[in-house]
This record gives sequence, C-alpha cells and structure tokens, in this order.
Amino acid sequence: MNGITSLGAPWQAPTRAPLCAIATEIVPVDLLTQWRRCGMVSDCLADYMSYAFEHRAVARSILSTVVNELVENVAKYSADKLATARVSLEHHGTALVVEARNVAGPGHVETLGQVLAELASSEAAAVFARA
Repeated sequence: MNGITSLGAPWQAPTRAPLCAIATEIVPVDLLTQWRRCGMVSDCLADYMSYAFEHRAVARSILSTVVNELVENVAKYSADKLATARVSLEHHGTALVVEARNVAGPGHVETLGQVLAELASSEAAAVFARA
C-alpha cells in the first residue's frame, strides 16, 4: 500500500487537457507562520482562474472563498507541517476541478470520511446545522 487515501469517488476529468489550469505547492509551516499567506495564495489562484469565466468578479469572489478554506485546512490539518502540499484548479469548460493534497493523520482522514459520507446521504444544511 502506498499510504495514499482517497475519500469518495472523485470526479474524473475529461481525458483532454484542461482549458485553463493553475497549481501551487506550499509548505504548511509557512502558512502557519504567516497566516495572511493563506489569503494571498487563494487570491492569486482565484485571480488567475477568474479569467475563464464571463462574470469575473463573481467567479473571483467564489473561487477565493473556496480555495481559502482548502488552503487554511492544508495548513491546520497537515500531519507533517514541513511536507509540501499542493492546491490546483483546472477548468474543463463545464466543470471546475479544485484539489488540495497534503499529508494528513489517520484520525483526520477517518473524520473527514464520515462527514463526507453524511453529506452524501443527507441534506447539507442539516449536516452543517448539527456541526
């Protein structure tokens, strides 16, 4: 076993190359040392990707918010704060793939799996209300 855990059945991107893509590698300890870097990374990725959308300002706002949550989680929940993490965005025309990869501890992986399973089988608003 390679030690990689994937939760859920990830969406499969088309076999063709994305229309637009950007990725960055970050070291979680850098984000923890200077928390503002989370927003800087998120804004940079959102600024770049927003040009793939007709309503750039709206797209930028949404992308920045979503990516910021993922970047902050990479910083907080990385088991090895010195191991490189990766955040990427790919625009495939009708779909946008946003991915965050980091080294996570078994407890966090198990908890996330439970939350995702509950979200898949329940109404999201009710799940968040209970949390």
